[in-house]
Amino acid sequence: MTRAARSHSSLLLIVALALVSVLVPQQSRAQATFDHFSTGFELDGAHTRVTCEACHVGGVFETADSNCESCHSTAGVIQATQQPPDHVVTTGACIDCHTTSAWTPVTFMDHSGITGSCASCHDGFQATGKPLDHIASSDQCEDCHQTNGWVPAFFDHTGITSDCVGCHNGVDAPGKPPTHIQSTNACENCHITTQFVPPNVVDHTQVIGACGSCHNGTVATGKGPTHITSGDTCDDCHTTSGWVPANFDHVNITGNCVSCHNGTTAIGKNPTHVPTSDLCEACHNSVVFAPADRVDHTQVIGACGSCHNNRNMR
Repeated sequence: MTRAARSHSSLLLIVALALVSVLVPQQSRAQATFDHFSTGFELDGAHTRVTCEACHVGGVFETADSNCESCHSTAGVIQATQQPPDHVVTTGACIDCHTTSAWTPVTFMDHSGITGSCASCHDGFQATGKPLDHIASSDQCEDCHQTNGWVPAFFDHTGITSDCVGCHNGVDAPGKPPTHIQSTNACENCHITTQFVPPNVVDHTQVIGACGSCHNGTVATGKGPTHITSGDTCDDCHTTSGWVPANFDHVNITGNCVSCHNGTTAIGKNPTHVPTSDLCEACHNSVVFAPADRVDHTQVIGACGSCHNNRNMR
């Protein structure tokens, strides 16, 4: 390059530097060199790209407020980005949820300043809402959930609109265990929401197994040691409203009559009964005890005249 060319290039460089000196605002150059941290308000994030006069209107520096709302508000003279109309209802400060780098995304949420209901934000648009597989319930999230996490949930069944098994199916919430008695899925017919076990009542209309499948002495009260000899078909004699009184169906009785009709467990021979053995069924039937259906004289142990005396029989 010739000396003349080098001189021309130097002149162009001097002119360019002069133009930069004119075009760059004095405040911007000052911001680049001024230690803003010394004021107690460090410029970071998006604030590093803001000119001095954007916040210090009219060159007033001393009275500038460091609160986000002093600039990001319609009340002041500084027209910084403001809270949008659809912002969640809150009394909290911007810094409680936002960072200086950008308004969105919101990386954390301080719920202490939120004055609206959970659903006013957690509607599936502004923030995570109820998923499609959520149990049927009202929109009062706070009835079951806490602000520090969706799970674990502490259920207030007051807002639940579906039946129990809609949630207590063994997947969403504990369901019937393998040892549960054979029944329908109408949990609410026996259990209450404040305490699942023991059941509050037993609605026998919902039990689909035989009585003995539950009344076996383990799951529920079974036949006691003094029970008469019989089969395990409880409902032949008993009703679901109570064990006693029993309405006996003698079909399933496996013992002889006197094993029950002994005067203690059930009515036995009265004092005026003719002298006989204890084989009741030799003369009586299970439908009508008196009068005797027939007389099996092989069971009569008295002399003939003890009965044939014109009083007991002819």
